[in-house]
Amino acid sequence: MRKNLIPGLCLLLGIAGCESRQAPAAAVATPDDAARNISDAPAGDCVANAFFKGRVSGAVQAELDVDRRRLSCEGGPRPDGEGARLYFAIAGERSAALAVIVALPELRRGQGGEELAANVTLILEGEARFFSTQNQQTCWADIAAGEHLGGARYVTEGRLYCIAPLAEVGGMDSVSVGETEFRGVIDWGES
Repeated sequence: MRKNLIPGLCLLLGIAGCESRQAPAAAVATPDDAARNISDAPAGDCVANAFFKGRVSGAVQAELDVDRRRLSCEGGPRPDGEGARLYFAIAGERSAALAVIVALPELRRGQGGEELAANVTLILEGEARFFSTQNQQTCWADIAAGEHLGGARYVTEGRLYCIAPLAEVGGMDSVSVGETEFRGVIDWGES
């Protein structure tokens, strides 16, 4: 009965995009799916020992323990020039690609830090669904000072933790990101 009331209430109150849906857990790539779809060579800017490990629950259910053979990653300065961001993606043959963007506005080239503010976005690329902190200070990262790879490239290794779920952009669902560990590279370019 609740399902039938929600659309009527939304219409009455004029709330756009309001609906009641119990979305099934999204099918997310497993490491085996990813292995069939991504070659052993790292994609993007992954370093030889890149990884992404963590757990996602809520509207998306996934245990992630992905090494560079199954990972696409990139990193660079944020578009506004404040800090950097890292992008990690896992693609599956029969499921939506899952991508995670970790933006670190306080991170500086070649440096690390503890409890750095982090804006986190999780994307189900095949379904065009986005979950994000939306600039709320609910996620932080501890970043180790990265190994310099030459030029403007630095290894970036860290631990991410969030104290609140990431809300779905334009939707009513959310995901919780458990403690996450990652290793990638940031190419700071000319910044």
